[in-house]
Amino acid sequence: MKTVFIVKTPPTGPYDFGQDLAALPAADCFTEVSVEFTSYSGHAIDIARQCCGSADLVVAVGGDGTLNEVVNGCMSAVAEDSTIELPVFGIVASGTANDFIKSTSLRGTLAEVISLAASGSYRPVDLGRVDYSDREDHQASRYFINVADMGIGASVVRRVNASSRHVGATAHYLWSIITAFIDYRKPSIRVRSDAGLDWQGRALACIIGNGRCFGSGLYAVPDAVIDDGRLHSAIIGDVSLLDFVRKLPRLKWGRPITHPEVIYHTCGSVTISALGGQCAMDVDGEYLDCREVSISVVPAALLLLLP
Repeated sequence: MKTVFIVKTPPTGPYDFGQDLAALPAADCFTEVSVEFTSYSGHAIDIARQCCGSADLVVAVGGDGTLNEVVNGCMSAVAEDSTIELPVFGIVASGTANDFIKSTSLRGTLAEVISLAASGSYRPVDLGRVDYSDREDHQASRYFINVADMGIGASVVRRVNASSRHVGATAHYLWSIITAFIDYRKPSIRVRSDAGLDWQGRALACIIGNGRCFGSGLYAVPDAVIDDGRLHSAIIGDVSLLDFVRKLPRLKWGRPITHPEVIYHTCGSVTISALGGQCAMDVDGEYLDCREVSISVVPAALLLLLP
């Protein structure tokens, strides 16, 4: 099995992949192994695009953002050349939050990747596709494997990415959420789906999940399943900071929120429009400026190493 490890550098979490490199040649399942280290933002996309079609297994070593880049790199390669077959994907979770694996039974270790690869244990999972118009009305698209959201989540992502992290991931995310509330202005949005939803109002966030969890352990869409061929959404409307803080424990425990301004919905596709201006989008921890987005599920889009 020809395998490529795409490693986020510098490491953003406590896991040091370098110390385990020596274990790779001893794994019989790997006939050929290469390790590629990123050197700039978006580099994992370029590496994945180049190795897609020749690698049997591509392993993302990093956080949710690294996994997102690896997936998008391979998907763009297939879009450019339909004769290319997608590899199997693996995850070594060494990022800040590692939220996607919380929707799986994965531990996210190198030893687990080796074990799953050796036993050929993988299965298809879904992706979400975001088609959007940017500030200049240029059309673009991006895939996500975990969560996309319009609203305060994107503001939090921008703060997290721009600040230093002297405390743990969860504390850092929670502090970013609280500080984002101070100057955040809820946009007016309209949300329409193929399952009959048509909602309009001021919203703290509109969260679309393939996975259940984002923001370092917030289970915003607790019923989401990564291989059910559906998108699971949560609209958090005109909610105050006090209400949010009161309901925060339920998000951490993975329990649905009961609140007149919170709506849960399941669909195959959804369109979110910012009424009267621009709005920001967070796609697996990646920040996008956009005006309108159309999000659709891509069922069984890729094969992932899973127990």
